[in-house]
Amino acid sequence: MSRITPANQTALLDAINSDPEFQLAARYWNGSFRLGMGPDEAYVFRIRDGRVVDVNRQPTPFDAWDFEIGGPADGWRQLLSAVPPPFYQDVASAVLRHGFTLGGDVESFFAYHGALRRVIDVMRHTISA
Repeated sequence: MSRITPANQTALLDAINSDPEFQLAARYWNGSFRLGMGPDEAYVFRIRDGRVVDVNRQPTPFDAWDFEIGGPADGWRQLLSAVPPPFYQDVASAVLRHGFTLGGDVESFFAYHGALRRVIDVMRHTISA
């Protein structure tokens, strides 16, 4: 079950990049992150100068990223639902309470956590969970 498709990727990137809160939180960001959604679905987001410039919908183990959030497919369905249940409102609480994992450069994760929260929120409202 792919959440980001060729059909909705452009609309998602436009929605993220036009979000005022994302623009503020990501204004100095140059980097990348991976979202692992169960065993068969992952995305690598690339950010340049505070804008999401690409989403790789089929990353390989050889693709580089700064940090990664991984979790079970059902957990992502709950996290991306219109009204997430308790401790699914944010990836940080999902890591602490629901078996999600955080890997890679943890300092980069915390430096841009606010921007990542906006990416997740825009995903929640832009694409079907």
